[in-house]
Amino acid sequence: MSIQVKEKSLIKVPISSLQPGEKGIIASVETSQEIRWKLLEMGIGPGEEIQLIRKTPFGGPIEFELMHYRLAIRKSEADKVFLTCKQQ
Repeated sequence: MSIQVKEKSLIKVPISSLQPGEKGIIASVETSQEIRWKLLEMGIGPGEEIQLIRKTPFGGPIEFELMHYRLAIRKSEADKVFLTCKQQ
């Protein structure tokens, strides 16, 4: 009798889907070159740990903490920044 082990596949999750207090490591930024550079200048890039602090109502800006400072970005921009995690 053989036992098969299912490997968990990796999925991409936008940082906008985090809940307040949750952290993750940025895997990719998938947007236009102009916006990508703007986000990179603010420290939002692959390999950085990021924590969601608070969401505003009605799809407004989302506040994050990274590299010991806080910043708010549009939800539309946060939807283009991805974490990689194992699917359960």
